[in-house]
Amino acid sequence: MHTRLEPKLIAVLREGYSWRTFFADLGAGVTVGVVALPLAIAFAIASGVKPEQGLYTAIVAGFVIAALGGSRAQISGPTGAFIVIIYSVVQQHGYEGLAVATLLARGIAAALCNDGNDLLDDNDLAGVTLVRDEHGGLVKGLPYRLDGKGITIERAAPDLGQHTDEVLRELLGYGDAALAKLKKSGVTSTTPTVGDV
Repeated sequence: MHTRLEPKLIAVLREGYSWRTFFADLGAGVTVGVVALPLAIAFAIASGVKPEQGLYTAIVAGFVIAALGGSRAQISGPTGAFIVIIYSVVQQHGYEGLAVATLLARGIAAALCNDGNDLLDDNDLAGVTLVRDEHGGLVKGLPYRLDGKGITIERAAPDLGQHTDEVLRELLGYGDAALAKLKKSGVTSTTPTVGDV
């Protein structure tokens, strides 16, 4: 038999909530807060996030659990067991990645949104064509915009092998004879080759 989900706060208020009970709950809340808030700060630091993020989490979670909890004696607060998990997520994906993972865990569709500076710093986009925007800023991407205005290309992506000789000369000190030998043996090329299928 299924019953309707109802926060215990509603049932308590319906049954009657006296001033005496309020002051007892207030004393209990202050006692828990004295312990939980410094603990939340410590857990935040141990998890690799800012101390204030631990405070925000403890305060918001405390109010949400108090308002929506299913028991008169609901226990909520920061938990040390999650430090290892949270720390690894924050180190690998940053705080934003942790926030997205939390939303995804609850079935809420979420994704990181990057701005232009994030794209410029992204190692996965290191070889993408560089273009200048209308303000003269250097950005990575294709030479068009959603508003229909064109962007001038500063430097197009190189063709296959276009700079190979230049790089081998400057970085490794290869001469003309060594470069010719590499080309003859098929090590360097400007023509794509297809392997056996």
